[in-house]
Amino acid sequence: MNRKAMQRLVIVILLLSQFGFNSQSQTVRDSIVEVKSKVLSDSSSLFLKGNMSVKQDARIDELLALYKKNKSQNSGFTGYRIQIYSESSIDTSVEDAQRFKVNFMYRYPSLKVYLNYYDPEFKIRVGNYHDKVEAEYDLQRIKKYYPNSYTVKCFISFAEIKIKTLQEIKQDSVANAALMNEEINHNTNK
Repeated sequence: MNRKAMQRLVIVILLLSQFGFNSQSQTVRDSIVEVKSKVLSDSSSLFLKGNMSVKQDARIDELLALYKKNKSQNSGFTGYRIQIYSESSIDTSVEDAQRFKVNFMYRYPSLKVYLNYYDPEFKIRVGNYHDKVEAEYDLQRIKKYYPNSYTVKCFISFAEIKIKTLQEIKQDSVANAALMNEEINHNTNK
């Protein structure tokens, strides 16, 4: 064979081997993709088979128990109340704040009233609302007698919220209807 024929033969062999390698590598790639997809599709069953044991420090269980106890004692939500009173403890006494609270309760018997001391002030807040929109109706009614009232964001404990009976709900509805009629009559007589 002459030199040119030999070079052509080598080139053909190289091309054929390259073509064969490429088809082989494509087959290998396809096999890898197939194995990956099978593993992914069977992954949910992989976790269901066998046992797993976790060894952890005993203090983790103690912390978890403490967290659960604390969470159950402080369970509640971040909501809103209407603040109607805030006075310094230097300028006023607990008795003055109590009188203010009783006066408010007389005027608005259906609203829950909270007197708290936040150093150095006494604050009276009313209601338990999930958001400002829910508090708006009561805020507008309260502002007629307590014009400096406003909504405040605060933590509302489930323990503070009393579940009302059907009878109490009916009584509140009647009381609210009477107040609304009184306000309507008052506004029309002006």
